[in-house]
Amino acid sequence: MKLRSFEGKNIIVELNNKKVYIGKVTDFIFAEDNNPPKNSIIINAKGHDNLIEVYEDEIKEIEIMK
Repeated sequence: MKLRSFEGKNIIVELNNKKVYIGKVTDFIFAEDNNPPKNSIIINAKGHDNLIEVYEDEIKEIEIMK
């Protein structure tokens, strides 16, 4: 999955645990810069006061909103 391509885009993401977030991807974090060492995205999700970090292996489906 090429998470970096979603940076700056409005997305809908469904996680393996059935949670769904809708919002804008504000940042992409490379595995080597992250602890644990996994690629992740930061989402400014609607309905949440804090930014949400989602790891690549948690994502079931992600799509750009039109």
